[in-house]
Amino acid sequence: MFLSITILSCDGFKSRLTEIWWVVTEIKIVKSEKTPKLNWNGIKFYENGTCQLPKIKWTDDMNATWEYIKERENRFVIIKSNNIFNGKYIYYLNNDPVTVFKMVLISDSLEITCAPAAWSNIK
Repeated sequence: MFLSITILSCDGFKSRLTEIWWVVTEIKIVKSEKTPKLNWNGIKFYENGTCQLPKIKWTDDMNATWEYIKERENRFVIIKSNNIFNGKYIYYLNNDPVTVFKMVLISDSLEITCAPAAWSNIK
């Protein structure tokens, strides 16, 4: 299975994606009581346009490609796959010093909340 991800902007938000290993802390299916169980909950975006996604099943392919683009004031992640992560996500980055630093991806079918992994070098 091969996944393709497109992320929409070109500012500091892109560098925050690539410099951090993200850990999924919460994942919800929109308009459902179901919560997918992850076998691996990491997300990593690399500067060369590749990334790794969470695994729902151990047999899932974690590898994907991505591109970062900004549309007006919004940033998006578009994931193309044949699994649950397929869709267009609006991308939020909470950098408020009073609250916990986190990334949120919201599509019409999933809401994914991530925090930096403990070993990430957050600047």
